Amino acid sequence: MIDKRRLINYVNSIDLKLKGYTKKINMYCVGGTALTLRDKKILSYDMDFAVSREDFRTLSGIIAEIEWKEKVRIDLMPEGEHVDYFLPHDYQRHAKKIGLFRNINLFIVSDLDILLMKALAGRDKDYIDVKGLKRKIKSEDLLKRFEELRFKPGKKEQLKKKIDEFIKRAYSYQ
Repeated sequence: MIDKRRLINYVNSIDLKLKGYTKKINMYCVGGTALTLRDKKILSYDMDFAVSREDFRTLSGIIAEIEWKEKVRIDLMPEGEHVDYFLPHDYQRHAKKIGLFRNINLFIVSDLDILLMKALAGRDKDYIDVKGLKRKIKSEDLLKRFEELRFKPGKKEQLKKKIDEFIKRAYSYQ
């Protein structure tokens, strides 16, 4: 389990290993990582970051070394790619920059994108994680954002069922 302090320390470790790299890396915190950094969740099971394809190539070896050495899981989503979908093309525009690192620009994706990803995961713990977020975000806005996803072949219908179930469960008890 990773708390906010450890999460920042891991990002700092990545930053230090990028010493001498000439271009700043943009890392977008998603899921439990974003919630932990925003103090909306105490612990995260792993760390999840969306990055560009170029930054993915730069970070892969560094991440693998830290994972092996620290026995921690760090997931990189090149171009916002999830197993079943890609984040909407404008997720970066809605993200907020946080943290001061020498070689990394660290961002947190929008509350709407966090809620969307948690809704599509649909695990029981995700309902608890987003309790506060769903109070601020209308179900109609969540559905609209869902339509902006880029789906992997054959996945849209399956994910539509998940989002409908999430809205039914999460928004019926407000």
